[in-house]
Amino acid sequence: MRNHINKINFIVATLFSFSVISSALIVASPNATAFDGDDFNPGRIIDDHVFYNDSSMSVYEIQSFLDEMMPDCDTNGTTPHWSGGTRADYGASRGYPAPYTCLKDYSQTIPAIINGGSDLCKNSVSAGTKSAARIIFDIAKACDINPQVLIVILEKEQSLISDEWPWPIQYTKALGYGCPDTDLPASVDANDNGCYDEDEGFFKQIYAAAEGFRRYAANPNNYNYKANRNNTILYNPNTSCGSSTVFIENQATANLYIYTPYQPNQAALDNLYGTGDSCSAYGNRNFWRIFKDWFGSTTSSWSSWSAIAGGTQWSDSSPVDLSTGEGSKFTITSLTDNGTLKIRRGTFGGKWGGWSTHAGGANWASATSGYNSETNLPRMFAV
Repeated sequence: MRNHINKINFIVATLFSFSVISSALIVASPNATAFDGDDFNPGRIIDDHVFYNDSSMSVYEIQSFLDEMMPDCDTNGTTPHWSGGTRADYGASRGYPAPYTCLKDYSQTIPAIINGGSDLCKNSVSAGTKSAARIIFDIAKACDINPQVLIVILEKEQSLISDEWPWPIQYTKALGYGCPDTDLPASVDANDNGCYDEDEGFFKQIYAAAEGFRRYAANPNNYNYKANRNNTILYNPNTSCGSSTVFIENQATANLYIYTPYQPNQAALDNLYGTGDSCSAYGNRNFWRIFKDWFGSTTSSWSSWSAIAGGTQWSDSSPVDLSTGEGSKFTITSLTDNGTLKIRRGTFGGKWGGWSTHAGGANWASATSGYNSETNLPRMFAV
Protein backbone atom coordinates (compact mmCIF):
# COMPACT_ATOMS: atom_id res chain seq x y z
CA MET A 1 0.00 0.00 0.00
CA ARG A 2 1.15 3.47 -0.73
CA ASN A 3 2.66 5.43 2.15
CA HIS A 4 1.97 9.00 0.98
CA ILE A 5 4.25 11.82 2.12
CA ASN A 6 3.25 12.93 5.62
CA LYS A 7 4.92 14.68 8.54
CA ILE A 8 6.99 11.63 9.44
CA ASN A 9 8.37 11.38 5.93
CA PHE A 10 9.20 15.10 5.80
CA ILE A 11 11.67 14.57 8.63
CA VAL A 12 13.72 12.05 6.71
CA ALA A 13 12.75 12.82 3.13
CA THR A 14 16.24 13.90 2.22
CA LEU A 15 17.70 10.63 3.50
CA PHE A 16 15.29 7.87 2.52
CA SER A 17 12.70 7.02 -0.09
CA PHE A 18 9.57 5.52 1.49
CA SER A 19 6.79 4.92 -1.08
CA VAL A 20 5.18 1.46 -0.83
CA ILE A 21 8.07 -0.02 1.12
CA SER A 22 6.72 1.71 4.25
CA SER A 23 8.82 3.52 6.82
CA ALA A 24 11.40 1.41 8.58
CA LEU A 25 11.27 3.64 11.64
CA ILE A 26 8.43 2.12 13.68
CA VAL A 27 8.18 2.51 17.44
CA ALA A 28 8.38 -0.74 19.42
CA SER A 29 6.41 -1.54 22.53
CA PRO A 30 8.36 -1.13 25.76
CA ASN A 31 7.30 -4.69 26.57
CA ALA A 32 8.74 -6.08 23.35
CA THR A 33 10.67 -9.35 23.55
CA ALA A 34 13.89 -9.48 21.57
CA PHE A 35 13.94 -11.80 18.57
CA ASP A 36 16.10 -12.27 15.52
CA GLY A 37 15.56 -11.39 11.87
CA ASP A 38 16.58 -14.95 11.01
CA ASP A 39 13.26 -16.03 12.57
CA PHE A 40 11.39 -14.37 9.71
CA ASN A 41 9.89 -16.95 7.34
CA PRO A 42 8.77 -15.26 4.09
CA GLY A 43 6.45 -18.15 3.31
CA ARG A 44 4.76 -18.14 6.71
CA ILE A 45 4.56 -14.59 8.02
CA ILE A 46 1.36 -15.31 9.95
CA ASP A 47 -0.88 -18.35 10.25
CA ASP A 48 -4.47 -18.39 9.04
CA HIS A 49 -5.74 -19.22 12.49
CA VAL A 50 -4.07 -16.13 13.96
CA PHE A 51 -5.01 -13.87 11.06
CA TYR A 52 -8.70 -14.83 11.13
CA ASN A 53 -9.13 -14.95 14.92
CA ASP A 54 -11.80 -12.26 15.35
CA SER A 55 -12.08 -12.97 19.10
CA SER A 56 -8.54 -12.02 20.10
CA MET A 57 -9.59 -8.71 21.75
CA SER A 58 -12.76 -7.17 23.17
CA VAL A 59 -13.67 -3.50 22.65
CA TYR A 60 -12.42 -2.81 26.16
CA GLU A 61 -9.11 -4.55 25.47
CA ILE A 62 -8.63 -2.63 22.23
CA GLN A 63 -9.32 0.68 23.97
CA SER A 64 -7.02 -0.22 26.85
CA PHE A 65 -4.27 -1.11 24.40
CA LEU A 66 -4.63 2.22 22.56
CA ASP A 67 -4.57 4.08 25.89
CA GLU A 68 -1.46 2.22 27.00
CA MET A 69 0.36 2.87 23.75
CA MET A 70 -0.44 6.60 23.81
CA PRO A 71 -0.45 7.90 27.41
CA ASP A 72 0.26 11.53 26.42
CA CYS A 73 -1.30 12.94 23.26
CA ASP A 74 0.13 16.29 22.11
CA THR A 75 -3.34 17.61 21.33
CA ASN A 76 -2.29 21.25 21.04
CA GLY A 77 1.05 20.56 19.39
CA THR A 78 3.04 22.38 22.09
CA THR A 79 6.08 20.09 21.88
CA PRO A 80 9.10 21.73 20.20
CA HIS A 81 9.61 20.60 16.62
CA TRP A 82 12.94 19.81 14.95
CA SER A 83 12.36 22.56 12.34
CA GLY A 84 12.08 25.29 15.00
CA GLY A 85 8.92 26.44 16.76
CA THR A 86 6.34 23.90 17.89
CA ARG A 87 4.63 20.95 16.30
CA ALA A 88 1.55 23.14 15.91
CA ASP A 89 3.63 25.70 14.00
CA TYR A 90 5.00 23.07 11.69
CA GLY A 91 1.63 21.38 11.20
CA ALA A 92 0.02 24.71 10.32
CA SER A 93 2.76 25.37 7.76
CA ARG A 94 1.85 22.08 6.07
CA GLY A 95 -1.89 22.75 6.18
CA TYR A 96 -2.64 20.76 9.35
CA PRO A 97 -3.07 23.12 12.31
CA ALA A 98 -3.81 22.01 15.88
CA PRO A 99 -5.71 20.51 17.61
CA TYR A 100 -4.64 16.93 16.92
CA THR A 101 -6.66 13.84 17.85
CA CYS A 102 -4.85 10.66 18.80
CA LEU A 103 -6.37 7.33 17.85
CA LYS A 104 -7.33 6.50 21.44
CA ASP A 105 -9.59 9.60 21.44
CA TYR A 106 -10.79 9.38 17.84
CA SER A 107 -14.45 8.82 16.98
CA GLN A 108 -16.43 8.88 13.75
CA THR A 109 -20.07 8.74 12.73
CA ILE A 110 -20.41 5.74 10.45
CA PRO A 111 -23.18 4.32 8.27
CA ALA A 112 -24.76 0.93 8.73
CA ILE A 113 -23.51 -1.92 6.57
CA ILE A 114 -25.98 -4.76 6.18
CA ASN A 115 -24.43 -8.05 5.16
CA GLY A 116 -26.02 -11.38 4.42
CA GLY A 117 -24.51 -14.80 4.90
CA SER A 118 -23.17 -14.90 1.35
CA ASP A 119 -21.29 -11.60 1.53
CA LEU A 120 -17.49 -11.45 1.86
CA CYS A 121 -18.03 -9.99 5.32
CA LYS A 122 -20.84 -12.09 6.71
CA ASN A 123 -21.92 -9.94 9.66
CA SER A 124 -23.39 -6.44 9.69
CA VAL A 125 -22.10 -3.21 11.20
CA SER A 126 -24.53 -0.87 12.95
CA ALA A 127 -24.61 2.87 12.34
CA GLY A 128 -23.70 5.48 14.93
CA THR A 129 -20.92 7.60 16.38
CA LYS A 130 -18.26 5.17 17.52
CA SER A 131 -14.78 5.22 18.98
CA ALA A 132 -11.84 3.94 16.96
CA ALA A 133 -11.74 0.90 19.25
CA ARG A 134 -15.40 0.11 18.57
CA ILE A 135 -14.97 0.59 14.81
CA ILE A 136 -11.99 -1.78 14.77
CA PHE A 137 -13.89 -4.34 16.85
CA ASP A 138 -17.12 -4.18 14.83
CA ILE A 139 -15.36 -4.53 11.49
CA ALA A 140 -13.17 -7.36 12.79
CA LYS A 141 -16.32 -9.21 13.85
CA ALA A 142 -18.16 -8.42 10.62
CA CYS A 143 -15.34 -9.74 8.45
CA ASP A 144 -13.87 -12.41 10.76
CA ILE A 145 -10.46 -10.71 10.84
CA ASN A 146 -8.21 -10.51 13.89
CA PRO A 147 -8.46 -6.94 15.25
CA GLN A 148 -4.76 -7.20 16.10
CA VAL A 149 -4.04 -7.51 12.39
CA LEU A 150 -5.91 -4.27 11.72
CA ILE A 151 -4.13 -2.52 14.60
CA VAL A 152 -0.71 -3.57 13.31
CA ILE A 153 -1.50 -2.36 9.79
CA LEU A 154 -2.67 0.99 11.20
CA GLU A 155 0.79 1.34 12.71
CA LYS A 156 2.66 -0.05 9.73
CA GLU A 157 0.97 2.25 7.26
CA GLN A 158 0.44 5.54 9.14
CA SER A 159 1.90 5.12 12.67
CA LEU A 160 -1.55 5.86 14.06
CA ILE A 161 -1.05 3.81 17.22
CA SER A 162 2.14 5.55 18.32
CA ASP A 163 1.73 9.04 16.82
CA GLU A 164 1.29 11.76 19.47
CA TRP A 165 -0.06 14.32 16.99
CA PRO A 166 -1.59 12.62 13.94
CA TRP A 167 -2.74 14.72 11.03
CA PRO A 168 -6.16 14.23 9.38
CA ILE A 169 -4.48 12.82 6.26
CA GLN A 170 -3.31 9.86 8.34
CA TYR A 171 -6.91 8.97 9.12
CA THR A 172 -7.93 9.59 5.51
CA LYS A 173 -5.57 6.85 4.35
CA ALA A 174 -5.29 4.92 7.61
CA LEU A 175 -4.51 1.47 6.20
CA GLY A 176 -3.26 2.56 2.80
CA TYR A 177 -6.07 0.63 1.10
CA GLY A 178 -6.89 1.91 -2.39
CA CYS A 179 -3.81 4.14 -2.28
CA PRO A 180 -1.64 2.81 -5.13
CA ASP A 181 1.93 3.74 -5.99
CA THR A 182 0.90 5.30 -9.26
CA ASP A 183 -0.75 8.71 -9.49
CA LEU A 184 -4.54 8.61 -9.70
CA PRO A 185 -6.59 10.79 -12.07
CA ALA A 186 -8.78 13.52 -10.61
CA SER A 187 -11.86 11.60 -11.71
CA VAL A 188 -11.25 9.03 -8.93
CA ASP A 189 -9.07 11.10 -6.56
CA ALA A 190 -10.73 14.51 -6.38
CA ASN A 191 -8.79 15.44 -3.23
CA ASP A 192 -5.44 14.55 -4.81
CA ASN A 193 -4.28 12.66 -1.74
CA GLY A 194 -3.23 9.46 -3.49
CA CYS A 195 -6.29 7.31 -2.61
CA TYR A 196 -9.46 6.44 -4.42
CA ASP A 197 -12.25 8.69 -3.16
CA GLU A 198 -14.46 5.70 -2.34
CA ASP A 199 -11.87 4.34 0.10
CA GLU A 200 -10.97 7.53 1.98
CA GLY A 201 -11.60 7.92 5.70
CA PHE A 202 -10.88 5.86 8.79
CA PHE A 203 -14.01 3.69 8.73
CA LYS A 204 -13.90 3.10 4.97
CA GLN A 205 -10.21 2.26 5.13
CA ILE A 206 -10.64 -0.39 7.79
CA TYR A 207 -13.75 -1.93 6.27
CA ALA A 208 -12.29 -1.95 2.74
CA ALA A 209 -9.08 -3.58 3.94
CA ALA A 210 -10.87 -6.23 6.01
CA GLU A 211 -13.27 -6.97 3.16
CA GLY A 212 -10.30 -7.02 0.79
CA PHE A 213 -8.61 -9.76 2.79
CA ARG A 214 -11.80 -11.78 2.52
CA ARG A 215 -11.92 -11.11 -1.22
CA TYR A 216 -8.36 -12.35 -1.65
CA ALA A 217 -9.23 -15.61 0.09
CA ALA A 218 -12.51 -16.08 -1.79
CA ASN A 219 -10.94 -15.45 -5.21
CA PRO A 220 -7.34 -16.69 -4.98
CA ASN A 221 -6.97 -17.18 -8.73
CA ASN A 222 -7.54 -13.47 -9.32
CA TYR A 223 -4.26 -12.53 -7.62
CA ASN A 224 -0.57 -13.05 -8.28
CA TYR A 225 0.29 -14.49 -4.88
CA LYS A 226 -1.27 -17.82 -3.97
CA ALA A 227 -1.04 -20.16 -1.02
CA ASN A 228 0.44 -23.66 -1.27
CA ARG A 229 2.63 -23.01 -4.26
CA ASN A 230 5.92 -21.34 -5.20
CA ASN A 231 5.70 -17.59 -5.85
CA THR A 232 8.28 -15.16 -7.21
CA ILE A 233 8.43 -12.23 -4.78
CA LEU A 234 10.46 -9.07 -5.30
CA TYR A 235 12.65 -7.46 -2.66
CA ASN A 236 11.85 -3.93 -3.80
CA PRO A 237 9.75 -2.01 -6.35
CA ASN A 238 13.05 -1.60 -8.22
CA THR A 239 13.16 -4.92 -10.06
CA SER A 240 16.95 -4.73 -10.38
CA CYS A 241 17.09 -5.49 -6.64
CA GLY A 242 16.04 -9.01 -7.47
CA SER A 243 13.58 -11.56 -6.18
CA SER A 244 13.42 -15.07 -4.82
CA THR A 245 11.08 -18.03 -4.98
CA VAL A 246 8.90 -18.30 -1.88
CA PHE A 247 6.55 -21.18 -1.11
CA ILE A 248 3.60 -19.42 0.55
CA GLU A 249 2.26 -21.80 3.18
CA ASN A 250 -1.16 -20.28 3.88
CA GLN A 251 -3.77 -17.78 2.73
CA ALA A 252 -2.99 -15.25 5.46
CA THR A 253 0.58 -14.86 4.21
CA ALA A 254 -0.71 -14.64 0.63
CA ASN A 255 -3.03 -11.85 1.81
CA LEU A 256 -0.08 -9.83 3.07
CA TYR A 257 1.80 -10.16 -0.21
CA ILE A 258 -1.25 -9.17 -2.23
CA TYR A 259 -1.56 -6.14 0.03
CA THR A 260 2.18 -5.28 0.03
CA PRO A 261 3.95 -7.28 -2.68
CA TYR A 262 7.54 -7.25 -1.41
CA GLN A 263 9.64 -9.28 0.99
CA PRO A 264 12.47 -7.94 3.18
CA ASN A 265 16.01 -8.59 2.03
CA GLN A 266 18.75 -9.70 4.39
CA ALA A 267 19.85 -6.11 5.09
CA ALA A 268 16.35 -5.25 6.35
CA LEU A 269 16.26 -8.38 8.52
CA ASP A 270 19.71 -7.68 9.93
CA ASN A 271 18.45 -4.34 11.30
CA LEU A 272 14.90 -5.10 12.42
CA TYR A 273 14.26 -1.71 14.03
CA GLY A 274 16.00 0.41 11.43
CA THR A 275 16.89 0.59 7.78
CA GLY A 276 18.65 -1.87 5.55
CA ASP A 277 20.04 -0.81 2.20
CA SER A 278 18.78 0.79 -0.99
CA CYS A 279 17.08 -2.46 -2.00
CA SER A 280 15.27 -3.04 1.28
CA ALA A 281 11.48 -3.09 1.62
CA TYR A 282 9.95 -2.98 5.06
CA GLY A 283 6.18 -3.43 4.88
CA ASN A 284 5.89 -7.15 5.57
CA ARG A 285 8.93 -7.13 7.85
CA ASN A 286 7.32 -4.39 9.92
CA PHE A 287 3.99 -6.21 10.06
CA TRP A 288 5.70 -9.35 11.40
CA ARG A 289 7.92 -7.47 13.81
CA ILE A 290 5.21 -5.18 15.23
CA PHE A 291 2.78 -8.08 15.67
CA LYS A 292 5.39 -10.08 17.57
CA ASP A 293 6.36 -7.07 19.67
CA TRP A 294 2.81 -6.21 20.62
CA PHE A 295 0.82 -9.44 20.53
CA GLY A 296 3.24 -12.36 20.53
CA SER A 297 3.69 -15.15 18.04
CA THR A 298 2.24 -14.90 14.54
CA THR A 299 2.09 -18.67 14.28
CA SER A 300 0.02 -21.29 16.06
CA SER A 301 1.28 -23.63 18.74
CA TRP A 302 0.28 -27.15 19.71
CA SER A 303 -0.38 -26.37 23.36
CA SER A 304 -4.06 -25.45 23.20
CA TRP A 305 -6.77 -26.92 21.01
CA SER A 306 -10.13 -25.87 19.67
CA ALA A 307 -13.42 -26.64 21.40
CA ILE A 308 -15.35 -29.89 21.07
CA ALA A 309 -19.10 -30.28 21.39
CA GLY A 310 -20.56 -28.72 24.51
CA GLY A 311 -17.88 -26.07 24.71
CA THR A 312 -15.27 -28.23 26.48
CA GLN A 313 -11.75 -27.06 25.74
CA TRP A 314 -8.69 -29.18 25.19
CA SER A 315 -6.36 -29.24 28.18
CA ASP A 316 -3.57 -26.66 27.98
CA SER A 317 -1.68 -28.56 30.65
CA SER A 318 -1.49 -31.75 28.61
CA PRO A 319 -0.53 -30.84 25.06
CA VAL A 320 0.15 -33.49 22.46
CA ASP A 321 3.68 -34.86 22.49
CA LEU A 322 4.52 -34.94 18.79
CA SER A 323 7.44 -37.30 19.39
CA THR A 324 5.16 -40.03 20.79
CA GLY A 325 1.74 -38.94 19.59
CA GLU A 326 0.35 -39.22 23.11
CA GLY A 327 -2.08 -36.69 24.57
CA SER A 328 -4.62 -36.63 27.38
CA LYS A 329 -7.58 -36.29 25.02
CA PHE A 330 -6.60 -38.37 22.00
CA THR A 331 -3.82 -40.35 20.37
CA ILE A 332 -2.09 -39.50 17.12
CA THR A 333 -1.46 -42.70 15.20
CA SER A 334 0.55 -41.06 12.42
CA LEU A 335 1.76 -37.65 11.29
CA THR A 336 2.30 -37.47 7.54
CA ASP A 337 4.66 -35.16 5.67
CA ASN A 338 1.80 -33.01 4.40
CA GLY A 339 0.63 -32.22 7.93
CA THR A 340 -2.30 -34.64 8.11
CA LEU A 341 -3.03 -36.03 11.54
CA LYS A 342 -4.44 -39.53 11.77
CA ILE A 343 -6.35 -39.54 15.04
CA ARG A 344 -8.53 -41.84 17.10
CA ARG A 345 -10.86 -41.33 20.03
CA GLY A 346 -8.94 -40.82 23.24
CA THR A 347 -9.76 -40.92 26.94
CA PHE A 348 -12.59 -38.40 26.73
CA GLY A 349 -15.84 -40.41 26.76
CA GLY A 350 -18.51 -40.29 24.10
CA LYS A 351 -18.44 -39.15 20.54
CA TRP A 352 -16.23 -36.36 19.39
CA GLY A 353 -18.27 -33.35 18.32
CA GLY A 354 -17.65 -30.68 15.65
CA TRP A 355 -13.94 -30.80 15.01
CA SER A 356 -12.36 -27.55 13.83
CA THR A 357 -10.11 -28.34 10.92
CA HIS A 358 -7.73 -26.47 8.68
CA ALA A 359 -7.26 -27.72 5.14
CA GLY A 360 -4.73 -26.37 2.67
CA GLY A 361 -4.90 -22.73 3.71
CA ALA A 362 -8.69 -22.55 3.58
CA ASN A 363 -10.79 -20.95 6.28
CA TRP A 364 -11.89 -22.82 9.37
CA ALA A 365 -14.60 -25.40 8.79
CA SER A 366 -16.37 -27.64 11.30
CA ALA A 367 -17.26 -31.27 10.78
CA THR A 368 -20.93 -31.94 11.45
CA SER A 369 -20.76 -35.38 13.04
CA GLY A 370 -18.86 -37.05 15.84
CA TYR A 371 -16.12 -39.61 15.45
CA ASN A 372 -15.99 -42.95 17.24
CA SER A 373 -13.36 -44.55 15.06
CA GLU A 374 -9.94 -43.82 13.63
CA THR A 375 -10.36 -40.99 11.13
CA ASN A 376 -8.15 -38.93 8.86
CA LEU A 377 -8.50 -35.18 9.42
CA PRO A 378 -6.50 -32.22 8.16
CA ARG A 379 -3.99 -30.77 10.58
CA MET A 380 -5.59 -28.92 13.51
CA PHE A 381 -4.24 -25.67 14.88
CA ALA A 382 -4.34 -24.15 18.34
CA VAL A 383 -6.82 -21.48 19.40
